[in-house]
Formats: sequence, C-alpha cells, structure tokens
Amino acid sequence: MSVPKFKANTIALPLHFLDGDLSKELGFDVYIKAGGKAVLYCRGDDIRLKERIDRLKSKESVSHFLVVEDQYASFLNHLSKDLGKVFETDPEQKVEDQVESIYQQQKSLLMIYGSNIQSKEYYSVLRGTCSLFYSFFCENPKALGHLLLKLNVGSEPEELWAGHAIKTAALSSRLISELADEAGKPIFEILQGAFLHDIAFTKAPWDLKTEDPKKNPTYKDHPRLGAEMLNLDFVNPWVKTVINRHEEHVDGSGFPEGVRNEDIDPAILCVAVANAFDRFKTLEGLSTEAALKKMLIEKMGAYPLPVLQKLQSIIKGLN
Repeated sequence: MSVPKFKANTIALPLHFLDGDLSKELGFDVYIKAGGKAVLYCRGDDIRLKERIDRLKSKESVSHFLVVEDQYASFLNHLSKDLGKVFETDPEQKVEDQVESIYQQQKSLLMIYGSNIQSKEYYSVLRGTCSLFYSFFCENPKALGHLLLKLNVGSEPEELWAGHAIKTAALSSRLISELADEAGKPIFEILQGAFLHDIAFTKAPWDLKTEDPKKNPTYKDHPRLGAEMLNLDFVNPWVKTVINRHEEHVDGSGFPEGVRNEDIDPAILCVAVANAFDRFKTLEGLSTEAALKKMLIEKMGAYPLPVLQKLQSIIKGLN
C-alpha cells in the first residue's frame, strides 16, 4: 500500500514577510488563496511590484500570501537574508505578535524542509535559527507562555505536525536551560532534533492525535524511521539520537528500543518530556491543567521526578 505524500504544496505567511526593499525582483511569485486554491496575484519580477504588494497589504480581507512548492528555494533565499529579525526586541511590538511571527517563520522553514529532507540548504537554514530560538524562549517567559498555552495551530495534519514541533522545541529550550545546559554539549543540535523529532510523519503520516504504539505499528516505529531518514552526511549524530530516543522512558517502557535512564542523555530527556506534554496539550487537545496532571500521574516513573517537577514549575509560572 502506498503512503500518502506529505502535502506541502504551498506555505502561507503573514503579509509582513513581504516587507523590505521591493524596488528589485522578489525572486518568487506571490499567490493568494481564493476558492480554496492558490491563485497568482503578482509575479516576483512585476515592474510594479511595490505598488501591487502595497495594494495587497491594504486589503482587509487578505492576511496571508502563499508560496508554491516549486519556488520554495527562491523564497528561502529571500527569507534567509533576515531570519534573525523576528527575534529582535521591538518595544512597539506586542509579545503576542512577535511570537506569531516567530511561529510562522519556523513553520515555513519546517514545511519547506519537510518537502525535501535531502536538501542541505533547507536543513541548514532551519539549523541556523536554533541559537536565536533557544535564547528567545529561555529568556522570555511571557513569549513562551503565549506560544505553549494560547497560540492555536491549524487542524490540518501538516499544521499540527509543525505546530507540535515548534512548541516542543520551545519547551525543550527552557527545560534544557534549567536542567542540562552543560559546557561543551551541542545544545543547538539537540534543539534541531527537537524541531525534527517527528520528521517521519512527512514520509509515513499517522494520526497525530492518537498515541497508541501497541495498536499503530507506524507510530511505534516513527523514531527509528525518522533517524534513518536523516542518515545524511550533513546531519549531526546528536540530531538523529534525539529523534530516535524522544519516545524513550527511563524505566525502559518507551520505544522503539526500550533503553533506560543511563542511555538517555539529560538534554534529550528534556525533549522527551516536552514532547509528551505538548502531545497532550496540542495534539490531544487537553487543557493545560489536564495535560500537566496527566504528565504527573501517567508519566511518573517514565521520567525522573525532578524533571516532572521542573516541568510543573515552568508551566505554572507561565499561567
């Protein structure tokens, strides 16, 4: 039976990602959604590009533009010139709006890479944001709280996959910074692994809202499959280890290998805890209180008590 192709045919981004110098060619065409389809609005080399983009931004009914898949590389070239801008503090910008911009940027990078995991360029651009992402969510509790507890992701499977990845990476950042940020440890490679922990979904999609490895062989095998998919020369071994062990438990009850505490690095354990919490919150739709309660009851023994207590402390501090 063939596996459905990962549907990353377009990505949608807020119009402010079209800010900047529009006196030159944009490098990619701008599409908008109309009638459920991507419709060409203007070409990237339009002689009246600035005028057309300004007109698009003035339309109250349009909040996003689309980029089609065969122009991802050109769009990424445009975006990568100023990837750090969304992480810069602007006293006139609301934290909620900044978090939304960060979310949209990271989502686009994830979906672009998910459409072609063999691309070293796509991988490197996402990796290049890890340091800024880590610092931002470690140092800004209000931003972390908005992302984890208030920002809603779309209901489409690809949106859930990307949203869960971003939230897991943000919570992992905070947990690692307080529990496992040791000198010499490749924290940003581990964070890249957090972003890509469910990368197997892009090849063999499963029901993201259902967690039952005993009844779903594809889901049970997704850590191993993801690590195999990223067995590429440009991928650091730590990234593959995070992917392969993000469902493991310290008591040996996890999967796919059933390894125990001594075989799970403390930083990777932080990713595992963040993944488990956000699975309850984002993918299963539980309230923050219910997700935290489930972690403290059902995951007791699966994860060390001090890590669960730290999770509780962080989440309660965000409310």
